[in-house]
Amino acid sequence: GLGQREVSRARAPAEVVEDKPVEIVGQVVAGADVADQPAARGAASEIESPNRIEGKAEPSTRCHLRIEVQSVDEKKISATLSLLVIEGVPDFAPGDWVRFSSRLYVPRGFANPGLPDARLLARGQGIDLLATVRTPSDLHRALGRRSSPLGYARRWAYHLRQAMARAINHCLSEPAAGFVRTMVVGERTDVPAEVEDGFRAAGATHVLSVSGLHLAVVVALVFHGLKRFIACSPAWSLRVPPKVLASALSLPACAFYTLLTGEAVATMRSALMASMVLGAAVVNRPVTLAAGIAAAAIVLLVQSPLAILDVSFQLSFASVIGLGLFARWLLRTGPVAKSGRSNRALVWLLRSLSASFAASLVTAPLVAHHFGEVTPAAPIGNLVLVPVVELVVLPCGLVGSLLALLHPWLGALPIMLAGLASRLAIVLAGMFRRFAPVLLVRYPNWCECLVLVAAAAFFLQALVDRKRP
Repeated sequence: GLGQREVSRARAPAEVVEDKPVEIVGQVVAGADVADQPAARGAASEIESPNRIEGKAEPSTRCHLRIEVQSVDEKKISATLSLLVIEGVPDFAPGDWVRFSSRLYVPRGFANPGLPDARLLARGQGIDLLATVRTPSDLHRALGRRSSPLGYARRWAYHLRQAMARAINHCLSEPAAGFVRTMVVGERTDVPAEVEDGFRAAGATHVLSVSGLHLAVVVALVFHGLKRFIACSPAWSLRVPPKVLASALSLPACAFYTLLTGEAVATMRSALMASMVLGAAVVNRPVTLAAGIAAAAIVLLVQSPLAILDVSFQLSFASVIGLGLFARWLLRTGPVAKSGRSNRALVWLLRSLSASFAASLVTAPLVAHHFGEVTPAAPIGNLVLVPVVELVVLPCGLVGSLLALLHPWLGALPIMLAGLASRLAIVLAGMFRRFAPVLLVRYPNWCECLVLVAAAAFFLQALVDRKRP
C-alpha cells in the first residue's frame, strides 16, 4: 500500500513549475561529496571555464548537495533536491541553510522500452527535484534559521570527515590517498577508472564504497576493544557484564559512523542490524539473523517504499542473505582439528571461500539484470581483496586519521600501513583487470532475474541439507 502511494505521488504532476528561474531556500542534508583533492575531469569539463591558461582549462570539480527544500519563490513546499555544482566545492555543511536561484526539474530518463522509470528510481533514493548552479558563488547562506539536533550531528560528522580526509592527504600521495579516503570516509571521487575496472572484474566493487561490511568491521572493532578494556577493570566487570556495557557503548559509535560516511543504503541496513544485535545483548535477549534482516528491510521500506528499486538496496540485502542464511552451513561447523595451524588455516580458507561463493551466486542475477555482466572470478576476488581492505586499510586508516587529529605524528604510522595495503590492493586489482574475465550477458528481465535468484537459493539450500550432520 505504501509503495502504491509512493508510485502515484512520483508520477503525479510536479508541484513546481519546471524550467523557470526560481528562488529556492532549504537546509543542506548531505554536504559536498568531495574533500580536498580535485576529481578527474569529466563531463563538466566540456563547459567553458573562466580560468584558462594558454588555452588549457584548469581541472574542474563537480559535486552534489542534497537539500531539503523549504520554500520556492516564498511558497512553502516539502521536497528533497539534488543540487549539482558544476565548478567548485561549496563550503556548506549539513544543517546549513542555503538560498539560491536556479531552474527546477523533475528526474526523468530516456523513454526507451524496457528501461526502468528514472523518476521512480530517483524517488527511491529520496530525490524529488533536480537543480544546477555554475559555481559556489551562486549559493548564499540563509541567516536566522535553526538546525535540528540531527542537523547539528550531521554537521559535526561532516567536518570530522573533512578533517580526516585532510589528514590522509597529508601522509599519502595519490592514488593511495584517494583509495584510503574511499575506504575510511566514503569519498569515491579520486579512485582511478583502472582500479574500479579491476575491482569490477574481481566482483568486489562493493568495497569501493562504504558498504555494510565496513560498518560491521568498525562496530566489531569498537565492541571487542571496549569489551577487553572493561574486562581489565574488576570494579566495572563485577557490577555490569563487559558484553552488556560494551554493547551499550557501541550503539552511539554505530550511529555516528553511519553519519560520518553519508548514510548510504547499505550502511543504514548494516547499522540497523548491528543495533538490533547490540540492543539484544543489552537486554539479554536472543536475536535471529532472519528476523534482523527482515526488521531492517521493513524499517527502510516504511521510510521509503520505493527504495526497493534501488540497486544498492537489492544487492545489500541479497548479499547478506547469501552470507548469513547459507554460507555458514556450507561447511560443517564441528570442532576444528587440533593437529596444527595448517588445518585451522585450511578450514578458515574454505569457510571464507564458501561465504564469498554464496554471496556471489545470490547477487549474480541482480548484477546481470542491472549491469549486463557476470564476473566468474568473484569468489576468488572477494577472498583476495576483501581481507586486505577490511582488515588492514579500513582499521589502520580509520584509527590513523582519528589519531592524526590529535597530532600528525600519532596517526602517521597507521596511515602509512593503510597506504601500503592500499597499494597492494591496487596491484591485485590490476591483476584481476588483466586476467579475470568479465562476461557480457543479455539483461535478464525481472521475472527471469527472480527465477535465477530462487534457483541460486535452492541450490545453496541443497548444499546446506547435504552438509548438515
